[in-house]
Amino acid sequence: MGRLVTLYIIALIISILCLASCSSGNDNGSDEQRPLIGFSQCGMDTKWRTTMTLRYQSNAIMSKLDLRFTDGELRNENQINDIRDSLLPMNPKILMVSPNESEALTGVIGEVYKSGTPVIVIDRKTNDTNYTCFIGASNFLIGSFAADFVNENAKDGATILEMFGSRGN
Repeated sequence: MGRLVTLYIIALIISILCLASCSSGNDNGSDEQRPLIGFSQCGMDTKWRTTMTLRYQSNAIMSKLDLRFTDGELRNENQINDIRDSLLPMNPKILMVSPNESEALTGVIGEVYKSGTPVIVIDRKTNDTNYTCFIGASNFLIGSFAADFVNENAKDGATILEMFGSRGN
């Protein structure tokens, strides 16, 4: 799990630095504010999400970025309102979103992307491609690998249990 979080962070930092370097910039020697990054986290319900958020925050500080974070508390409505009412009015250079449910967040993510703000979708893809980039795994590919492994290694008469993740994802 730690390796996956580290890969997410590396990909995220590279994406942020690439997008932030495209700013209109002011080369007159004046002190500029740190680039503002908005991050809408679906919830802080697990150690994995808490660790992800804390690492993003510490890496943002080291990279001289201003990361503003919201916690949707696993409620689609909260996350949509956080994006519209809290993060967008700050005019972030980039919006990062870890959707609570793919379908529910597709619309607002698409609106932000179409308005010209780069959007990085993390962990769960939306139902369309109206975002700048996606950082996450292919659950289909992982499932395919798991099925191949079970097919090759399960003994005759083995009981197989299929598990599902959160509803709507």
